[in-house]
Amino acid sequence: MRIIKLMKGQTAVEFMTIFFLMLLVLLIVSSTAVTNTENLRISRIEVEAEAVLNDLSAALDSAFLVGDGFSMNVTLPEKIMGLNYSVIVAPGMIAVNIDKNTYFRNILSRNVSNLTEILPGETFTVKNRDGVVLIE
Repeated sequence: MRIIKLMKGQTAVEFMTIFFLMLLVLLIVSSTAVTNTENLRISRIEVEAEAVLNDLSAALDSAFLVGDGFSMNVTLPEKIMGLNYSVIVAPGMIAVNIDKNTYFRNILSRNVSNLTEILPGETFTVKNRDGVVLIE
């Protein structure tokens, strides 16, 4: 009778050990999944920010290269991955600010009129007037 009682205690200890080991494995797997999900989200934000930079730099560089009389309408997306962002165009550079991160792109023209902030989601016109690239 005494042997049976001892085996019940041993079985409970073995079950608890296996249970805690399984919980530890689940914790490790879930923390890895959360980390990978966050890295994927950041990568997607970077890709979409690069797409905005590509579109805008292509329009500004075209205005510079084509010369006087160039005009092109550009519309940027309202949000990037559901996040608000801002775009600043300065002579020789574009900056996109998203969620405390800033992405830069150099442009050919140093003759961009002043420092310009572009509102996402709005249509604006890129022009070249007398060798100066304008954003209206």
